[in-house]
Amino acid sequence: MRKQTDTQKQTERASQVFYTAPATVARVLCLLLFLLMAAVYASMFFLMPATEALALLPPLFPLFAWGILGEVALAFLVSRLSPIHIDSSGITLTTVWGAKQILRWDEIQSATPGKCLFVSYLKVSPSPESRRTPLIIPMTVTRPSAFADSIRHHAPQGNPVQRFLDSK
Repeated sequence: MRKQTDTQKQTERASQVFYTAPATVARVLCLLLFLLMAAVYASMFFLMPATEALALLPPLFPLFAWGILGEVALAFLVSRLSPIHIDSSGITLTTVWGAKQILRWDEIQSATPGKCLFVSYLKVSPSPESRRTPLIIPMTVTRPSAFADSIRHHAPQGNPVQRFLDSK
């Protein structure tokens, strides 16, 4: 094994990339698929007699099995297509559609925790003068301790995101 030199370690810490944990994305997608299945089943029972509706259920099972397999693949893609970059200038999020959202450390006014569909997130709001949209950072990243360390290393002292991580 090679030992890393100090310059290699500094380069690694210069800008780090983090991804949302695929399991988190899969949980949300499974919940949405479950709600869709419940809606399909409920509509079948309301639109036709119960005996006919029950006869239609077995042919639908393979469809939902393929849906679950598709969700797993989609969860992996979504997590890889939307990285979170942390560096000395600030936080950069890339949406699934490829749009970059950048928020510099000095523009951050507040950091508010929240939860949506069982997923914890941090809403990072910019100051009104910056005219930027708030960032929604998922707190379920693949390397949570490295994520927190990277923010502590790069964020200036007293930054709201750093205060939030220190209070956890």
